[in-house]
Amino acid sequence: MKTKYLLFVLLFMLVSAVSYASEKPKMTITANDEQIVSVQFESSEPTWFELTVQDTKGEVVYHKKLRERTARYKQQIDFSKLKKGNYFVCVNYGNRSLNSALSVSPNGVEISPAEFFYEPYFEIEGEKLNISFLNVAQKGVYLSIYKKDKLVYGIYLGNEMSIQKRLVLNQAEKGEYKIVLREWFKNHSAQVQL
Repeated sequence: MKTKYLLFVLLFMLVSAVSYASEKPKMTITANDEQIVSVQFESSEPTWFELTVQDTKGEVVYHKKLRERTARYKQQIDFSKLKKGNYFVCVNYGNRSLNSALSVSPNGVEISPAEFFYEPYFEIEGEKLNISFLNVAQKGVYLSIYKKDKLVYGIYLGNEMSIQKRLVLNQAEKGEYKIVLREWFKNHSAQVQL
């Protein structure tokens, strides 16, 4: 009986510790009648992060990168000066992000619940580009490579949960490239030097 009780207590402590340690940061978005949107970010531990708002074409309409670690942040953004339409709010912290879609209309701002995603990882090794992405949605993922805003390469990466690809870019000219990974919710981009 004592052994069962001890095992139960240890199991309870383990579950409590795991749930406490895995507490995810939160993003809360609210809007008022004047289409002023308040974005709040809370984390159990101070972290660096970026706040980005993009339209459906991927154009950045607001960007803020914090230079210091913080556990709480609040920002107000005036959407009344932007065109009516759909926007995406992303708080990127490390290799993770919280994302929410906004719809701005004359009637106000509609806000979707925030969703948690993992960000892709890109690494250049000589003439090879390594790509790693945890595709939680398991929907189609595409990769495009641009040089001076011109598409030089595009590929379908698949819809598997774990995407691990290596592209050999030995035919590419030396220079700076923009890599864009497109998934069902958003575009992830990075600048690389070949």
